[in-house]
Amino acid sequence: MKRTIVTLIFGAVSSAAAAELPASIDRVKTGDPAMSCAQTFAEIGNLNQIIAQATSSEQNGNTTAVVADTAGKASESPALGAVPFGGLFGKIIGGIVRNKAQDAGAIGRQAQARKEHLTTLTANKGCKDSDPAYEPPAKAQPTATVDAPKVASVVPVTVSTALPDVNASEYFDGKNGGTFGAKTVETLPKNKRVAIAGFRVVFVHYAKVSASQRSSYLPGGVHTGAAHVAMEISLQGVDEATLQAITDQAYANFVAQLKNAGREVVPMEQLKSFWSSAELASAPYNKKLDIAGKYVRNGLVLSPAGMPLWWQIGEAWGDTGVLNQTNMRALGTLAHEINAIVIAPQIVVDFANVQTSGTTTWTGGAEVEGAIAMSVKEFTSRVLRSEESRSGMVAYGKGEDGWLAQTKAISTDIAFADMTKIKDQKGGLMTTMNIPNVFNVVGSNTRKTGYLAQTTPQAYTNAAITALTQATGIFAKLFKDYPAP
Repeated sequence: MKRTIVTLIFGAVSSAAAAELPASIDRVKTGDPAMSCAQTFAEIGNLNQIIAQATSSEQNGNTTAVVADTAGKASESPALGAVPFGGLFGKIIGGIVRNKAQDAGAIGRQAQARKEHLTTLTANKGCKDSDPAYEPPAKAQPTATVDAPKVASVVPVTVSTALPDVNASEYFDGKNGGTFGAKTVETLPKNKRVAIAGFRVVFVHYAKVSASQRSSYLPGGVHTGAAHVAMEISLQGVDEATLQAITDQAYANFVAQLKNAGREVVPMEQLKSFWSSAELASAPYNKKLDIAGKYVRNGLVLSPAGMPLWWQIGEAWGDTGVLNQTNMRALGTLAHEINAIVIAPQIVVDFANVQTSGTTTWTGGAEVEGAIAMSVKEFTSRVLRSEESRSGMVAYGKGEDGWLAQTKAISTDIAFADMTKIKDQKGGLMTTMNIPNVFNVVGSNTRKTGYLAQTTPQAYTNAAITALTQATGIFAKLFKDYPAP
């Protein structure tokens, strides 16, 4: 009988195994509007398979969890011959299988949400269910005439490039390598010339945050149920052309700010030798950054017009492997050849502030919250100066090589987007605060909510340029606070 009970428990685990499902499915993707009808219908077909598979896995998992629980209880029965630790083992297995079932259900709901989005696209485009290969003719564009109204373009934002009256060292910090922990800012007084070898702006357009509380069994029969909550926010209403214009203006403002700091900025023309030897990336560059599944962001990365996009070791938004030193060495060679301090800012512009309680045990609870706010919370740059280069590596004692990283968030209170809740999956308790564009989700079981931040190119530009100008201004202020002779 004991063997039968153990077999039941292990059989529960085996029967819970299911075909692998995607880790996550985004409801909206950047390239959706460009998909043909045939491509869209093909993806809908794949989503139908995922939904069916996820539904089956969720149902089988829940059933299997009951089997494990029942087997565990039976193993504790004196009449059947108790299995040592059988009850606890059954509860553990039941919990694992139940969590897998919940994960499968979440993926199924994500697939359903994306299917609904794509189905709406096909209807708006004029696709035919009866003929998936049919492609509706392109809509005729109006012929321009002298009397035809013109579409208004985004008006450049007028901002001051005067340096802010702040202590820049409170916002940026870093140390040089090979110099026993010398501050990176100690490099800045050693050369008046500054070369901006790279200027990468990451525009975050999707954020997902989740939190979990594990179930627990405490002495005295106290049971705390598991909770899992997740929130996702998508930005809509700003196009790539607008983001490129923002990047170009931010770069121009940064150059002006460095000059206001008393520095000579090396022209782009003198940097072409570096770009010709560097490994370049395609632009715009799409990146998904996932931190342990608890904090996920999607971003579109651009460089100013005329400046290639490239990455180096240590930049999370890039694609350079940890062993690839090509660009790292090329940058060291550049610093020596042009006799200048070389910098390459990577700036992340985020449209939402989100927080999570993470994964808690016992009675910690599970909570996520967020607010719409334009901010720059990540700004990093390598800082190099070289009097002697050895195969692209800075010779310490005759140069410095370090990083500056942002230590304090820079944000604005400019309103630029309206919030709409587009998804609210039951299973928990959601509370909406009585504050515009602020929301939180508290989980008593499982809960997933989705929000859409709807903006316009002009509104987004106003907020993004303001945040970027503040961030680059504070960074440039370092060069004034640590002046060159």
